[in-house]
Amino acid sequence: MFSTLVLFFSTCNNLVNNGNQQERLVDNSNFNSEAKSYFLGGFAEGEGSVSASVKVHSDFGVHVQPEFGVTQHENGKHILAGFKDLFDGKGNLHLKPGSQDVLEYKLLGLTNLIDHVVPFYLKYVRPFSGKVKEFNTFLEILERKQRKEHFTQEGLIDMVKLAYTLNEEGKGKTRKRTLEVVLAIIRDKKAYFANPNN
Repeated sequence: MFSTLVLFFSTCNNLVNNGNQQERLVDNSNFNSEAKSYFLGGFAEGEGSVSASVKVHSDFGVHVQPEFGVTQHENGKHILAGFKDLFDGKGNLHLKPGSQDVLEYKLLGLTNLIDHVVPFYLKYVRPFSGKVKEFNTFLEILERKQRKEHFTQEGLIDMVKLAYTLNEEGKGKTRKRTLEVVLAIIRDKKAYFANPNN
């Protein structure tokens, strides 16, 4: 394992010093994929997150959207490209909204998350993670969505409550609406949006 990590770090050093970082990281034939996965697992633990956004629309109501995301300064673009490569080219790599030099890789979609992120986390992140509770909650949201529990009012309420427990202390992020407001919208969307103060 130690020799694999040495190979990984020397490969990364060569990539950074030889330019054209994204292509070299993805295509380097000397790069051990197991070492890469463990590196990305550690990176996801420190710089990534599994979360669930709660979106509200006056016509469609409340929608819970689970996602995996990692942010990094543009100098680390090759690392974020490594996630996209690892997940079979799925997801998007773009500038983080409101920033000119911070990039964000995001992977959405229930099938993508179940097929790619869950197995990756189970093998390369969770065994070493300090965020096991957060991942287990994320996993529960995915399982509930897979069972279509959000199609009932009570199921959606339970899922929103779970989503609001994720990333409670995350990097200064706050949700646009309180949990109480979102629950009120689920219970009576028409009444909520009929109020001119909302």
